[in-house]
Amino acid sequence: MKRIIFIMFIICICITIVGCKKASDYSDEEHLKNISKIIEEEYLENNVTYKIRPLYDYNDKLAYFVVDFSNNTYIYIKINDKDQSFLWGPSMYLKDTTGTNSGPWKKSKIIERDGQLVEEYEKDENGNDVLYYNSHFEVANISDDTKCYLIEMRNSGNNLIPSIKVDDKWLNLITMETFDLYSSDEYPNSGIAFIPKNSFNL
Repeated sequence: MKRIIFIMFIICICITIVGCKKASDYSDEEHLKNISKIIEEEYLENNVTYKIRPLYDYNDKLAYFVVDFSNNTYIYIKINDKDQSFLWGPSMYLKDTTGTNSGPWKKSKIIERDGQLVEEYEKDENGNDVLYYNSHFEVANISDDTKCYLIEMRNSGNNLIPSIKVDDKWLNLITMETFDLYSSDEYPNSGIAFIPKNSFNL
């Protein structure tokens, strides 16, 4: 019995080593095709169309995608280092924790009020918070030929900021202000997060 368990253990290790597909095995174009295929097979219904954008990290490495759907929903996707879905683990492509229910979101800024830092939201003419149901890049009307980023702030945990490059600065698409990557300033949290579990596989 022990021998059978040992053999099965060795087989599992061999499958893990040989069978794991790595993100680095694919070109940027192949990642785009892979995700587009999944979106078309799993996420489109009732004549819904989609638009997909590649997103880069602060090292200019392709690390994410964002997909906007014509029914005013969107989804952020992370490229995992490995595909472990054959072992009931996370796949190579993870959707953010809210899935296609990512909206609505609000534009906001961190300001000082009465000696404390508070988050101030954009208001409409009636004084209500303005809600957005498309991705940050679509709302900001970013052109298709602009390189887009999802930047992890170096000094604020896992806060991922949708951004574009403006000269040598980053433009935060939540605050619509430029920021320094290593700044200790407070920024609104985007709410974009990824958990490496199979329940969040794309």
